[in-house]
Parts: sequence; structure tokens; C-alpha cells
Amino acid sequence: MTHYKYLNDSIPSCSGWGRTNLVGTPPDVAMADMSDGGKVYHTCGVVASDGHMECWGNNNCNRVSDAPTTGTYSFTSVGHVSSCAIVHTTATASCWGCATCGLASYD
Repeated sequence: MTHYKYLNDSIPSCSGWGRTNLVGTPPDVAMADMSDGGKVYHTCGVVASDGHMECWGNNNCNRVSDAPTTGTYSFTSVGHVSSCAIVHTTATASCWGCATCGLASYD
């Protein structure tokens, strides 16, 4: 399992051991919000400078690659095989991840 934590100026860092099917690395920018869901293998965060979403880690069930690539967000929550984020402009949830769990690209 890989653990993520904040360092100086809210910039994420990772430690632990990697797994297969990894996508991306923690961005070297300050995050306004970041969630690793505890004992899961991916992390998502809202970039402080412009509110866009960044996700990295294990991509099983497309929990990283299906993350939104446009828009601004104010909060993110990561689960074992899915993630959700609050769209800043509408205060609605956008979710992505494992379709077999009933959550896949939900807006």
C-alpha cells in the first residue's frame, strides 16, 4: 500500500510500496484538498492554484484514468474502487470508478 501525506505548503508526497497498474505520480503543486481514503491504492486531490482534479495510483476499475480532466472542484473523497468530487460551480457530485459497484462516471 502507498500512503500519501502533505509536506510543506500542502505539496503531496508518497511513501510505502508500489503495486501493479500504477498511473501518474503526486503532482509537485500545493493541494487545496486531498483524499487517499485510508487503506486504498489511489489518491485524488484538488490543485490549490486553479481547482482542477489530479489523481494517481492504482488504476484498477479506472479509478485514476476516469477522473475528470476539466472543471473546478472544491472537495474530493476516495473509496476503495471509486472516487467522488464536488463540482465547485454547481455543488454537485461527480463520481467515477468501478462500474460493478454501481459508481461509474456519475454526474
